[in-house]
Amino acid sequence: MSMMVRCNQLVATLSDHIEGRLGWFASLQIRFHLWMCPVCKVYFKQFERIYRECGQVDLAELPGDFEKVMSQILAKWKSGPATEVRPGGDPTAS
Repeated sequence: MSMMVRCNQLVATLSDHIEGRLGWFASLQIRFHLWMCPVCKVYFKQFERIYRECGQVDLAELPGDFEKVMSQILAKWKSGPATEVRPGGDPTAS
């Protein structure tokens, strides 16, 4: 087994890593990858922040169009360079 995980493997296991559901070797592999890969390090910091903040959200308080807006954000993210979305802003605006 290789010590270095690939970027796509890391992305697939981030929530398990944050929650501590991985074994010691898998966690070590993730930490090593994050140490070596600056792109994944940035992604991880963003993912961890969102993951932790979403855990504090009461789902009953989400607006009715939440799924639609999040789908638009994801589509925009997949199609182009990252842009910052501020609260109350239009997530689809360039």
